[in-house]
Amino acid sequence: MITVFPAPTEPSLRPARGGPWPAFAGLVVLCLLLTGCASEPEWRERIRTEQLPPEAQAAPQIITPDGSLAPQEDDAAGGPGCTIQRFAENPAAEVGVLNDAEAESAFACIEPQIAASFENSRHALARALWDWTRTPDAPFAFPDAPDRMAAIYANPRALGLEQPPPTQRDRGFPIGAALSAIGFIVDENGVVSPGETLLVEKMPRGFNTANGNWRYTILDAKGARVSVAPGPNAPEDAPCADCGVEEADLFYLSFLNRGLTPIIETAEPAPE
Repeated sequence: MITVFPAPTEPSLRPARGGPWPAFAGLVVLCLLLTGCASEPEWRERIRTEQLPPEAQAAPQIITPDGSLAPQEDDAAGGPGCTIQRFAENPAAEVGVLNDAEAESAFACIEPQIAASFENSRHALARALWDWTRTPDAPFAFPDAPDRMAAIYANPRALGLEQPPPTQRDRGFPIGAALSAIGFIVDENGVVSPGETLLVEKMPRGFNTANGNWRYTILDAKGARVSVAPGPNAPEDAPCADCGVEEADLFYLSFLNRGLTPIIETAEPAPE
């Protein structure tokens, strides 16, 4: 069963005054998902062209500017599947600039297709994530790739709904916290298709100290594992490959803040 997490209070975006993380402004961390922002990594191209079995294909629907879904004929603009009406009617429109209503409907249209493909995944989290809680934010675009969007699901530990003992924490983060950025693509004709899914997991202390003890797994459109980092076969362009501890912490937190790097407010030090 899929539930929607109650909306949190508005995060602070004011400059930080110390705390466990540095102050990075605005939209920065999600660009780390692509360490080479100018070119598309090979694994992304493979996923982009992945063909799903017919039974997992999304039913043809048109997504109107107000987010409404309307039936679509196979020979309609954009072809079969879910299509953003504004882009289908005006291919020159800026791809990726969806309003929240369009983004929500695009994900609602493509989500059953992704879920059906993940049912037989060999990765346990790919099968389990549909029982997690979806964050209240509408799907958002990656700053460096506006045609790629993601909706976020997180497990109870990631959302603070399950509190482990102090021995199961690392720098305040609960070990076992995990979230998934379920990706989908909107092409120049407005056609919505599955993209890659990124899993971010908090691992036990000592797993990879230099990177903050986080693990990053990329799944393709069928839920098959594409890469795991860190690891002996991790690609050079793996998510957050060059992150230090603080950067990796913020990379994780940004997914719970609609792609914005959260700024941690702390109390002013007492005067001497």
